[in-house]
Amino acid sequence: METLKLTKGQMLHELQDILDTFVYEFERMPAEKINSMPFAGSWTAAQVAEHLILSANAFVGLMQGPTQDTQRPPDALVDELRTILGNMEIKMQSPDFIWPAENEYVKNEQLNKLQKVTELLFNAAATLDLDKTCTGFELPQMGHITRRESVAFITYHTRRHTHQLKNIKKALV
Repeated sequence: METLKLTKGQMLHELQDILDTFVYEFERMPAEKINSMPFAGSWTAAQVAEHLILSANAFVGLMQGPTQDTQRPPDALVDELRTILGNMEIKMQSPDFIWPAENEYVKNEQLNKLQKVTELLFNAAATLDLDKTCTGFELPQMGHITRRESVAFITYHTRRHTHQLKNIKKALV
């Protein structure tokens, strides 16, 4: 599969679109259902939102953290990220630092956090040099990724969890 070679503008549009879609889907969840377990082995809708909040905040920190010049094509891992995160048949294990707590979440508080982190993410992606390699954290099996790959990860990760949120909604509503 060949890399899509998206421009920065296209990447920002795709990122904003999927973040808006997730927020839209979460907004439409009945407040009394966001903390309900839809089926065994699942997170609640609120936990999915919390996971995205934690993950997005981690990526904002990564993107704003230390970088170095990239010694490979800055989008070399984009196809692999799209393939891995786009496979809805496999269940992935989240790292502990972005694992959502088993709390009773308040819908409006989650929406406010989603809005804030969305703005932070979009601002970082829009204003930073996406071709730099982030050195503050390594992805398992991938190592250091570029800011461009970080934007791709966030986009595909959010798309994955939007799909999950829709399945939770179907089970509960």
